[in-house]
Amino acid sequence: MKLRSLSLRHIGALMISLSAFALMTSAALSEENKFFIKPVVEKKLTELPSGPLYWRLENFPTLKHAQDAAGPTSLAAEVAGKIWLFTLGPKDGSTRGGTKVAEIGPIVPQEMV
Repeated sequence: MKLRSLSLRHIGALMISLSAFALMTSAALSEENKFFIKPVVEKKLTELPSGPLYWRLENFPTLKHAQDAAGPTSLAAEVAGKIWLFTLGPKDGSTRGGTKVAEIGPIVPQEMV
């Protein structure tokens, strides 16, 4: 598998996207409906697989199931009472045991300078 590099700026953008997703799905907003972002999971990558990449969001019955199914470009987390596996990979992928919720992309990585 040929790997490409991902710039630090792009990694930051991916982490911000993940945090924003956590905010959108969070049922923990206060009574005053204050806006907040809370990072729920982080993984730093130095290289990515070649080809067009998509964020795949899947639900799992337990955090252990999601963690066991996670690949090298996946993140497992519990957010708002649901178990999520976020995977960066090819279009139309799937993870055994997961229920696909959404696929976002393509996401275009930026080569490191």
